[in-house]
Amino acid sequence: MKWCVVGLAVMLLSAWAAVGGDEREIRVTYDCERGPPITVVFAGNTARILDTGGGRDTVLTRRVTGSGVLYESTTRTIRRQGNQIVYTIGRTAPMTCTAVRGRPR
Repeated sequence: MKWCVVGLAVMLLSAWAAVGGDEREIRVTYDCERGPPITVVFAGNTARILDTGGGRDTVLTRRVTGSGVLYESTTRTIRRQGNQIVYTIGRTAPMTCTAVRGRPR
C-alpha cells in the first residue's frame, strides 16, 4: 500500500509538470529595428516587458493562434516565432525584434 501511494504521488507530480506546473522564467533581450532594446520575461502564460525607465512593467497574456505565440495586453502585443518577435505598441507600426541575450523556447 505504501508503495502505491508513493507511485501515485510520482505520477501526479509528473503530470503536473507536463501541463505547465513548471513556472521557470525565461529572460530574453531583443534588439528592435526601431527604438531601444527590450527585455521580456516569459513565464507560464505571461510575458512581462521590463520597464527600464523606472515605470511599471507591462504584463501580457498568452493567446491561442494558428502559428507562433501571441501575447497581448490592452496596449501592446508580442507575436513570437523562433528567435524573433513582432512587437506592437498601441497603433504604431509593428517592429521586428531579434533575440540577442537569452533563448526563447
